Amino acid sequence: MPALDEPPEAFLVDISALWPDDADAGRCEEGIADEEIQWMLSRRPLDHDKVTRERLVLDYNEHEARAMLAAFAESKVSHLIPVLRWPGVGTRWREFIKWVTGLHELPKSPESAFAGFARALGRVTTYRALSLDAAGLRRIIQAKEIFPRGQLEVTAEELSRIIEEHGVAKVVVARLYIAHLQRLIGHDPSVSLHDDWQTTSCIASGYTGKEKSVYLFEVSVPIVESLGLRLSEVEVNAPPFLGPRYGPSGEGWFRFAAPAFPDGVYFDRTMQETERYGLYSVPFLHRRLRRLWRYPSVADIALAISPFAERQAALQKRHPKGCGLPPYSG
Repeated sequence: MPALDEPPEAFLVDISALWPDDADAGRCEEGIADEEIQWMLSRRPLDHDKVTRERLVLDYNEHEARAMLAAFAESKVSHLIPVLRWPGVGTRWREFIKWVTGLHELPKSPESAFAGFARALGRVTTYRALSLDAAGLRRIIQAKEIFPRGQLEVTAEELSRIIEEHGVAKVVVARLYIAHLQRLIGHDPSVSLHDDWQTTSCIASGYTGKEKSVYLFEVSVPIVESLGLRLSEVEVNAPPFLGPRYGPSGEGWFRFAAPAFPDGVYFDRTMQETERYGLYSVPFLHRRLRRLWRYPSVADIALAISPFAERQAALQKRHPKGCGLPPYSG
C-alpha cells in the first residue's frame, strides 16, 4: 500500500542545483519514454535463441517455465516468447498473457509487445534510501543513476554476466538471504526499491557511519523495470540454492530490527510494495528524481518512521497471513 505520510519537509534537499546545466533534469514523462524502453532492451535484448526452456528454468524456476510456455502456446502467442527474456515481464507473465490476449490486434514483434506492455503497466513512485558520504552522493549525481552495490566492486558488464550465468531466481534469492550472497553469486547486481519510504529508511539506518548520512531518493520508474516477484515468491525459490532449511516460512510478515527501530518494524512479505527488485541499475536519475531528503541522524529516522511502525504492527495483528495473495497465484 502507498505511504500514508510524507518524509519530514525539514530534511528536503534542493535538487534544482544537482544538474544545473542539464535541460532534461526533472523532465520525467507521465508515460514510458522511448529511451527507457531502449535502455532495458540494451541490457537484455530479446534474443529468440536465448529463450530456451532451460534458460527459462534458470531464470524463473521449473514450475514457472513449464506454465509460461504452455500458456503462450495455448494463447497462440508463441512468437512473442522472447519478451520473457526481460525479468520484469518474465516475472509478470500471467499479467502479460491477460494483456496481450485482450488486444484487438496482436503485436507483430516481441519488441513491440514489450513496449506496449511496459506502457500498459505504467510507472510507480518508489523510494531508495542510501547511507552515503559526500563522495558517494557525488558519484550517484555524476552518473545520473543509482547503481547496484556490486558496481562498487566490479564493472556493470561483469554484473550483467553474473545475471546471465546464475539466472534471475538465484540472484534475487542471494539478495534476500544476503549473508550468502558472496558465496552464491560473488557480487550483487540488484537494486532494491520500496514503495513505503519508511521501509527503506529503516533499512538504511543500519549502514550509517561517522562520515555518512542517510539520503532518501523518491523516484518515478517504469513498473516493468523491476521484477514482479514478492518476497514470499523469492522464498519459494530458495531451497534449491540454500537447502531445505530455507524457503517459505508460512508467515505473512517478518520483523526487521535496525538502529532506527531496534524492536523491529513489521514488513509484509506478500506485498510487492514492500520490496521491488531491480536488476542492472536505476538510470536517468536526473529525469526520474522527484525529491531527495537527508536525515541528520538515526534518531530523526526513528521519529519519522514511528507512526508507520505502529500501523504495520496493527496490520500484522489483523492480517497475520499478510495482505497479499499466496505465492505465484496472481
